[in-house]
Amino acid sequence: AMQRSDHLLCSVLQTKVRTAQENVAKRYKELRTLVDTNEKHAFGLIEAQHQATMQQMRQLIDEGEEFRPSATSVLEITEQMLQKDSKAKLMELLELKDRMETLEIKAERLGRMVRCDTARLDCLESSLEQIVKNTQKFLPRPWEYAKNITFNKDSAHENLRVTADKTQLQYASSPKRVKETQKQSETILASESFDCGKHYWEVDVRDRESWSVGVAYGSKTRKCHDMALGIDRKSWVLQKSDGDFMSMHNGEGILLRERCERLGIFLDCDKGLLTFYSVDKGCSLYCFREKFKKPLVPAFSISYEKDSNWPLTLCTLVPKNAQAAANSDQDSTQSPDSDAVGVVDTVEIESRL
Repeated sequence: AMQRSDHLLCSVLQTKVRTAQENVAKRYKELRTLVDTNEKHAFGLIEAQHQATMQQMRQLIDEGEEFRPSATSVLEITEQMLQKDSKAKLMELLELKDRMETLEIKAERLGRMVRCDTARLDCLESSLEQIVKNTQKFLPRPWEYAKNITFNKDSAHENLRVTADKTQLQYASSPKRVKETQKQSETILASESFDCGKHYWEVDVRDRESWSVGVAYGSKTRKCHDMALGIDRKSWVLQKSDGDFMSMHNGEGILLRERCERLGIFLDCDKGLLTFYSVDKGCSLYCFREKFKKPLVPAFSISYEKDSNWPLTLCTLVPKNAQAAANSDQDSTQSPDSDAVGVVDTVEIESRL
């Protein structure tokens, strides 16, 4: 019965994954269609403006060619009028003058049209620049900078236990020097550290009543892991305590209204931004703005809970092969404790059942 149940869960998972892939592919197709259609219309507008302007210029050139013989006649008539008074020749000359003025007006009008068409093209470019700027507000998304991070066992407090794959954190079943009436936050750091660029990771915090998740300066070593995160200038965290969610830094907390079960953390080292997201609700929870002066390490702390010992879990966001390729391409220094952790294929799970 248990084996059938496991197979059923795997089947449900496969169906969910396929559905998600199909829906995501559909949305990206819609985006590409919108962009392709907009691009087609933009280039159509440019070509239409080009054709209209060229037509006006050809018409002006043709009229200029037609007027060339008349210009020669003006010289001849002028010479004749210098020799003798001729009213008829004067009238003919005035007629030619009117034609020249008409041609000049057309040339001036065409010049204005060309300038107008150029302004129209400038307006088109400006419009597209605005589209790009507005799109940049939504893209790239934080998860495009996803990392698989792991717990650094060497930095763990003695009361904390890390699983073999370094992605789950629990309190020891028999903690040392912890009274049931005393709530104690004990810290562990990640194996990875960041001093530039953009980075994103997620933590499953569901079913835990007390935790802190964020970043700390790398100088906050295991000698400090009896000290709660967020109470000094060296750490920035989001925490849950007594049912309340709040941001914490330098001992100052801001109470938050939103709740979460899966927490997303986006770090932009260059811009000095640390943003926390509720992944399950799809919203931003809080953003720290700071000029970070040292490398930052993902940091975590949990407290002893008498009636529950659910793990704090680092989520896998990058497939194992992609993570390995990214690690080989990066010229970064990491602790020997930082092994790449990836997802296990559903077929592989089924083969073990």
